[in-house]
Amino acid sequence: MKICHFFIVAALHLYTHIRLWPAMEDLASDLNATCTLLAGSSGGNPFDEAMSCPWAELSDLFPKTPIPMACHSVTVELRGERDVKIVSY
Repeated sequence: MKICHFFIVAALHLYTHIRLWPAMEDLASDLNATCTLLAGSSGGNPFDEAMSCPWAELSDLFPKTPIPMACHSVTVELRGERDVKIVSY
């Protein structure tokens, strides 16, 4: 069984790069997310930032070249322990 951080009760929410908003707004709406947390870099190199930050950094390094956010990554927190069944294999 993989142990992950979680709370007993939590609302479904998303984490994504600030430059990916409002592109991720439809996903947040479709998932009925309570909130979306936006950051350029929050630290710890989470998956969504590891995939998105290189594109933002390239864009900052070459401001005269239009470099799109080529990876739309997001972390979805699926509520709390009360809402998610833990299965051991």
